[in-house]
Amino acid sequence: MMKKDLEKIFQAINERKTITFEYKKPNKENARRIGNPHIVYYRDKGMEKLWLDLYQISGASDSVSEGTTEFPHWVTLEYELISNVELTADIFQPADDYQQHSSRFFAYEVKV
Repeated sequence: MMKKDLEKIFQAINERKTITFEYKKPNKENARRIGNPHIVYYRDKGMEKLWLDLYQISGASDSVSEGTTEFPHWVTLEYELISNVELTADIFQPADDYQQHSSRFFAYEVKV
């Protein structure tokens, strides 16, 4: 992922704007996805991989195509596999079940 894509994600989080992007995971469906980004964070103390928690509202989805969930739903995406991020004009409210102070990312959240 390019730095400008990360900057766009931070902008979208701060302005609560929906994004469209490509997610290129090996052996999975690689196409545009649409969703509401909530937080970027590291999962571990080593801070080797960044992750994005996104409330996906449409687009390509392996879990939807495999019948295990429907839209909208939460996805955790690996930062390095995201590209071509674009902000839309759509404004979102954080998902009802979003836990901003969850201990799973509290210590490793990436601040702008």
